[in-house]
Amino acid sequence: MPENNTKTILIVEDDPMLSLTLSDACKEAGYNVKVANDGEEGLKIALEEKPVVILLDIMMPKMDGMTVLKNLNAQQPEPKSRVFMFTNVNDVEKISEAIQEGAVGYFMKAQTPIKEILSKVKEQMDKSGTSAGR
Repeated sequence: MPENNTKTILIVEDDPMLSLTLSDACKEAGYNVKVANDGEEGLKIALEEKPVVILLDIMMPKMDGMTVLKNLNAQQPEPKSRVFMFTNVNDVEKISEAIQEGAVGYFMKAQTPIKEILSKVKEQMDKSGTSAGR
């Protein structure tokens, strides 16, 4: 297990092309990257690896992103991972539910440039660094 878990990102996405693109971009930015292709696998990895940031698709096989988020909240000890939701559907209710469940933000898959995603990830990584001493 790598000692530097402070820079770990988990990508939970069932679209292999998007998953690969995000994974490559995050690795290039210097992060440790774990990838899950469905919600069940994503929850398992999240609880084992305790990533700082999770990029979580809302609609997935086996377990949807909202269920993963709720399970994470119930099972993950502090400090909790910072979760960004991914969606293709501009569903205001789902998005606000995700924010109420503790997601730090969301991205519209087709409309959000990778650069913007990396910028938001870095922001959360930086925040985790400042609160690590508390």
